[in-house]
Amino acid sequence: MVKRGGDARTPLSDITSATRFEVPPFDPATMAPSADRFTVARLAVAGLSITSAEQTERLKEDLDRLAGIDPNLTSVASEAEIGAILDDLGALMDTAQSRQKLGLIRDTVTTAPADRNAQRDRSIRLILESGTLICDQVVQRLLNALAINAILQNYADLEGEARNSGDAALLDELEIARAEAAQSLQKLEAQMRTELGEYANLVEGLGDDYSLPLLKRHAAFVAGDVDARGPRRAACLDALENHLEIRAMDGFVDADTLEGDLREIAIERGSNQ
Repeated sequence: MVKRGGDARTPLSDITSATRFEVPPFDPATMAPSADRFTVARLAVAGLSITSAEQTERLKEDLDRLAGIDPNLTSVASEAEIGAILDDLGALMDTAQSRQKLGLIRDTVTTAPADRNAQRDRSIRLILESGTLICDQVVQRLLNALAINAILQNYADLEGEARNSGDAALLDELEIARAEAAQSLQKLEAQMRTELGEYANLVEGLGDDYSLPLLKRHAAFVAGDVDARGPRRAACLDALENHLEIRAMDGFVDADTLEGDLREIAIERGSNQ
């Protein structure tokens, strides 16, 4: 969360419209929701800037024109054309040294995109593998939460038996154990929400930065390594691909869909264990 503008504790000289404070939604020490009696919500009403699909298409066309090559300039459209021009110039050079220098320029121009693409590809693969790791962590926490919920139900049954039998000592022990289990469950759920947020940001980031065909190609590339880490990690990669497809088609993936899909993996893997 971001606090803006300062509050009663902020020095007068620091109270400006640009003042920002970042606040974690949960206390890192206790994992309890953050609370601050000096902080309030500010409601704002905003109007839609884009009101139709036609307006969206016109904006895209305008942006494409802005990014295009100025027709009044003499320029080239690709590295291949640059290479051809430099080859023609090389044929006109009188000395071997001049041709060598021009060749160095040509190699630099033509290999730079390949290097950039290689770096991009490595980044995409690392992000995809990070996504499957985060998914796997969420699934594990969901499995743990299911186990704790089962234990809480057992405690509830045992507490009923202890009350019926009048065993006060056992009832006290069960109440303590139940409270500890409930606290562990609360911590698990807080961690899971944080990791689900990280996973959602990862899906949004990949969807914003790269095309779906490129992402699917690299997902296929990393599938072997992911599969080797077990069926649960493989299921996470399948889920990630599905979420990227939804992101490409709808423009977003809602949090309920993400959590529901990962919960299905947890239930499926839990029933297989």
